[in-house]
Order: sequence, then C-alpha cells, then structure tokens
Amino acid sequence: LTSTMLLAMVLFIGGAKRDNVDETVCKAVAIALHYLWLAVFMWTVVESYNLYVLFIRILSARSSRFILKFAALVVLIPGVIVGLTAGFSYDSYTDDHYC
Repeated sequence: LTSTMLLAMVLFIGGAKRDNVDETVCKAVAIALHYLWLAVFMWTVVESYNLYVLFIRILSARSSRFILKFAALVVLIPGVIVGLTAGFSYDSYTDDHYC
C-alpha cells in the first residue's frame, strides 16, 4: 500500500504539471496515475478486510497466503478498469493545463 501510494505521489508531483511535454507522455502519465490511485484504493480495501478478519472474526480459520491471493486482484481489477477507460476514451486523459 505505501509503496504504491509513494509511487503515485511522486509521479503526480513530477508529471502532473504540463511544461512543453509531448501529448503521448502526458497521456502515459495520466494513465499511470489512474492505475496507481485505483491500486491504492484496492490495497486499502484488502488491508481493511485483513483487519476485519484479524479483529472481528477471531475464531474463524484464516486462509493461507491471504495477501498473495488478494494481490492478484489488486493488480488485475485496476488494470481492467484503466484498460477499458483508456480503450473507450483515450483522448479524455489530457487537459490544456495538466496531464
């Protein structure tokens, strides 16, 4: 969660302001930011569920390799959403002032 959030923040700080940047690079930055912030949200959901299992469902058995199983969802779900969005509205990733 923290590494994904750090990468998203660094990319936002470094790439959000438009200073004579090629439009393709700008769209790539926007798509990467879209993916990273969705991944941050998904990691938050996974960690919240993990805390729920640890504190509320104390007596139930916990599945093995919990994080590995949900890490696949964290990677795939934002990838599908960003892929569909980029496929249907690729031109909406840019603005006159910002990437």
